[in-house]
Amino acid sequence: GYDNGIAVSDEDVRELSGFDRFFGPDDFREYLAANGGRCEYALYVRSSDPVAKLKDPRVVVEHPLLGDPEIRRIIKANAVTFNVDDPTWLHGDPRRINDTKGYMAPMGMAFQIMSPSDILSVDLACHLLAGRRYEDFGGSDRLSPSFGRYLAAQGVNPQDVASGKIHLRAKPAQGTFGSYGHVTGALATGEFRSDLRRNMRLRGGYVIQTEMQTPLLTNTTNGAVYTYIDRNFVGFVRGRPVFLSGVRMLMPVDSTEARRGRIHGNAQAVMGEIYANA
Repeated sequence: GYDNGIAVSDEDVRELSGFDRFFGPDDFREYLAANGGRCEYALYVRSSDPVAKLKDPRVVVEHPLLGDPEIRRIIKANAVTFNVDDPTWLHGDPRRINDTKGYMAPMGMAFQIMSPSDILSVDLACHLLAGRRYEDFGGSDRLSPSFGRYLAAQGVNPQDVASGKIHLRAKPAQGTFGSYGHVTGALATGEFRSDLRRNMRLRGGYVIQTEMQTPLLTNTTNGAVYTYIDRNFVGFVRGRPVFLSGVRMLMPVDSTEARRGRIHGNAQAVMGEIYANA
């Protein structure tokens, strides 16, 4: 709630956020210089790229802290979060974990691809490469065997995906959060396939899921209708998973973002806490 240029005291930070203090790049360098290069804080690192780069991966971002190997070492040694990558690592580098979705494929939550053709059968990929239309393909198998097995394991009929009856959602596998770079639609449409190709050239590997219909909720006071998603957070205590908290993010169904299937925090969103029963 503070405007740019307004000083925020450590007391304000603690009162509003629970953290002891915030560090910007210059602040952290000054702190290390005054403290003999030692960090005496446990650090929570927000290392996501700025919105401009999330929208356009070609934007060049300066990394005044993480781009310095020695400062990056100090940050990683004191961070309670793991998402501290070397900014020189390229898309596809398995060491990149910042804003990763790489865990989803091993957990069976998504199907990971490095090329748009990874979800297509070899015969269909060759058919399309020759400039022929999707709907004119005469073969029996439109999907790659591995993608078909993934769908079947999800309880989804692969033929419903191949025909376009069930839509897909594709998400960048690395370095992107929120709905930036998402591609949704029917595999049978050229628009979905061309959007996926274009985005993969910019963003690298993707994960694929079947599109889910978001639920609706009506405010009985004023009749406003919202669609929403729940974000739940789980930690580990003595090796066992423990529910920490969650947030329900609601957006008006007639908002531009909701109509595009992008449910996230913005000026129109309404937030509600999800908590565990005692």
